[in-house]
Amino acid sequence: NETGLLSYTTFRDDQHERFASGGQVVEEMRVRLFDDAGHDVTARGGPGQASCAGPATSWGYFNDPDANVGLFTDDGWMLTGDICTIDERGYLRVVDRKSDFIIRGGKNISAAAVEEQVGTHPAVAMIAAIPAADEVFGERVCAVIVLRDGARLTVEDLQQHLAAKGASKDLWPERLVFVDALPRASGGKVAKSVLKKQLSERGEIPRSKER
Repeated sequence: NETGLLSYTTFRDDQHERFASGGQVVEEMRVRLFDDAGHDVTARGGPGQASCAGPATSWGYFNDPDANVGLFTDDGWMLTGDICTIDERGYLRVVDRKSDFIIRGGKNISAAAVEEQVGTHPAVAMIAAIPAADEVFGERVCAVIVLRDGARLTVEDLQQHLAAKGASKDLWPERLVFVDALPRASGGKVAKSVLKKQLSERGEIPRSKER
């Protein structure tokens, strides 16, 4: 909502570009990618948090200066919260959300990467990766899974599958929770804050500390 129209695809793009990217940045808009240290990594294609500037960009939140401090860089670029890459042809791809990380033992683990790997198991219909609080590591990777009809799955089965695929051990869930459906936000994305609250209230996962 804050960026307005930022990138687009057309029927001139092939199917992969239309379905697997955000398309090319609108000519009148500009995009830069910043790493966690605030360095501009646009030239190398990222990944980094996308920021934008241009005629469609919001001027900020009404009467909320504190929110605006976190919304803009010091030189006026609006931060989207999306971790993106830009390829040599200018196609923008969202690879994660800045807030969507599981911090295990001080290491940031991408929830999106966990979901991509776990989703390859034939028993998994849908998956959301969330943090489960842990006294030793702070957080551990928890996979909340909707199973396919008649399927069964254990942590051991899943880890064997991921090992056979060569997936990094960082992406192996250490806890599985099975649900009939995942809650959705108005835009259709999984409402992870709602999901975490539901599961913690039911005692199915320990509550993570706010961060």
